[in-house]
Amino acid sequence: MLNTRVFSLVITLSIITLLIAGCGGGSGSGEPREFTVAFSGYIMGQLGPCKCPGNPLGGFARRSTALQKEIAERDGMLILDAGKWVSLDMEDGVAKSKITAALLAELGVQAVNVTMRDARLGRETLLELKEEHELPFLSANLVEAGTNKRVFPASKKISVKFKDGGELEVAVIGVCRAGPSNYMPEETNLTFIDPGPALLKAYNKVKDADCVLILCDADRSVAADWLGYLEAETGTRPDIVLSSNMHPIRSARILIGQTPMTTAGMQGKYLDLVQVIPLKETGWDIRKSGIKLDATVPDDPKILELISIMSGDTLKITH
Repeated sequence: MLNTRVFSLVITLSIITLLIAGCGGGSGSGEPREFTVAFSGYIMGQLGPCKCPGNPLGGFARRSTALQKEIAERDGMLILDAGKWVSLDMEDGVAKSKITAALLAELGVQAVNVTMRDARLGRETLLELKEEHELPFLSANLVEAGTNKRVFPASKKISVKFKDGGELEVAVIGVCRAGPSNYMPEETNLTFIDPGPALLKAYNKVKDADCVLILCDADRSVAADWLGYLEAETGTRPDIVLSSNMHPIRSARILIGQTPMTTAGMQGKYLDLVQVIPLKETGWDIRKSGIKLDATVPDDPKILELISIMSGDTLKITH
């Protein structure tokens, strides 16, 4: 009788263990699967189409329409921004940047990297925008001047949902290539610390995720230095790098070792789509495409109305 009870207890515990393991635990949901990142960067406060001769491209109203269509048709999508969303307009830059932040939130962005350009809005303005629009700002190395206290989370984990009920845990880290030698106006109350150690600390907290993405403003050489440093310190490296630096070839895909990297480009003139593809043994790969935001893409009237309300019809919404 005792042996029977012991046997039953062992079987019960085994079943419980299998069920717990099947739930995915803290490191994701099991088998990697393909997902898509709708990816922006270097938008530079461009609210409407550019003044391109013949066929103006871009604009948030077109971006919204294209994005909604892709969300409806694709399975498993993240919406991310790699930074440089702040306008450099000398007259209306702050106003345009505030509208840009509101529009990123309206489009459902799930993580926004903060670069040196964005940080020049200042600590108080950035915190107000985060609070007002619930914007998921990330930065591993942006800190308060004088205290070195981090202003925003360095990273976040996002559960990518699939239509069959499956999930995938994707970790996103934000980092800026700026360091102490880069000038930040005193009135911003912000500065950047060395991105290497800050990135390492952030990566160590999320490297157990199914896929780890870096959002940054780095070029290839800087990204390669970061990846080499992380690998030397941890024996692993992030899976993908998405950068807001413009590239002469809009659809560039760069491979740094086994890590794919790509850039957003053309100052908001395309909706960049990055398909993230699991490989059997070497991690992840990407395939980048883009939707040209030209006159064939209809404007989303809700976005046009929002821009009109927020601008008071006083701002020019074209470059």
